[in-house]
Amino acid sequence: MLLALCLFSFTASVAQSTNEAEHLLAIAQEETSADLVALDSTSPLVEAGMTSAPSFKATSEYANVDEYIDENLIYPEEAKLIGSDGAVSVRFEILENGGIGQIAILNSPDESLSEAVTQLIQEMPKWSAALAGNTPMKTVYQLNVNFRLQ
Repeated sequence: MLLALCLFSFTASVAQSTNEAEHLLAIAQEETSADLVALDSTSPLVEAGMTSAPSFKATSEYANVDEYIDENLIYPEEAKLIGSDGAVSVRFEILENGGIGQIAILNSPDESLSEAVTQLIQEMPKWSAALAGNTPMKTVYQLNVNFRLQ
């Protein structure tokens, strides 16, 4: 039986410049062994004034981001046929309006798995944006999605 298990972890931080976004990615990549990627509390990305983290908006279909991924991730047939599995690390922006901004695949065992995760993120419902005080702000999330054949 083929079963796609979707396990993921995520982290959020504020990206105020390209250099800071790259710094976030470097930190996240160093912490791949943990389920929850913990950022250094002294990181300028964390200290940029974020008073509340972004959150996935519950809908009538999905109570949380876990349910969204479990219900919508499609294991590509070509990846199944060649036995491709493993983790796809993706970084995406959550914009001030809660929409999804730039998406970047950081690491993937197979192009078809990368495409499946990119499509999943592109179609994701809007989030509640992070706040700096009462002002919505753009944040960067990293999500690791694991594909496993069983």
